[in-house]
Amino acid sequence: KDSITISRKLLIPKGKYDPAQYGKDPKLADDTTKYEVTFMSHVALKDTLSKSIPYKLENLRKIPFSDGADFYLNADIIEAGGGRLKVPVFMVTAPNKYILKGLNTKYFDANAGYKMGSLYETTTEFAYSRDPVDYE
Repeated sequence: KDSITISRKLLIPKGKYDPAQYGKDPKLADDTTKYEVTFMSHVALKDTLSKSIPYKLENLRKIPFSDGADFYLNADIIEAGGGRLKVPVFMVTAPNKYILKGLNTKYFDANAGYKMGSLYETTTEFAYSRDPVDYE
């Protein structure tokens, strides 16, 4: 789906309601002195996101200053709650060899790095891992 529907509700006092502007069959609001009018509009996600983000969305998966290396991205659906729920999960990792590119590797483990999320449990924890992180 490449667009979202936005619903906006207005409460208009009965005395200011204009049928030519808002429609002929108004819905009475819970507050009986007003009419409830709902406007629906579709907004393209790509256009909306590209206006608010000052860089190209295609580059979002790139590790900054790594000469083009990508974050390792993975997603899945797991069962939770004793198998009663299906929950979407994700994991993003980046090893130090890309994050700290250009620095002397004798001071850090090149395969350790940063990890966000998990493919095995529902978490959005962001942490540094001293153990090697999944990549590729």
